[in-house]
Amino acid sequence: MPPRPAKDIRTLLNEDTPEEAIDLILKLLHFVPSQRITAQQALDHPFFNEIKKKAVSKAKSASRKVKEVTLIGQKRAKSATDDSITLEGPTKRKKSNQASVEGKCAKAAQKVVGSLSTVAVKKVK
Repeated sequence: MPPRPAKDIRTLLNEDTPEEAIDLILKLLHFVPSQRITAQQALDHPFFNEIKKKAVSKAKSASRKVKEVTLIGQKRAKSATDDSITLEGPTKRKKSNQASVEGKCAKAAQKVVGSLSTVAVKKVK
């Protein structure tokens, strides 16, 4: 194949394409393979700096939310446990009724803890 003159990539892109994007494209499409940038170099290119900042910000925000939800869940689980402990004390109820109430408290505590772990997993993903 006979060589052809190179085209300026800017003629193929929109006028408002950032210079950093053009620089990245030129480095990725370099004709000589040994002179092309690697995938890691492309990811480290300044074009992606703003995206990285947003991702870090979102990750920190999600982390704070997971911590808040975990703390709320721990408080709820503790209060559910505290309720079941108070029910274990002397009461005038029949034993079968007391066991039923304790079982319901234990199930409620499990639901709270289970729903929190689900929320935490969803936030982390």
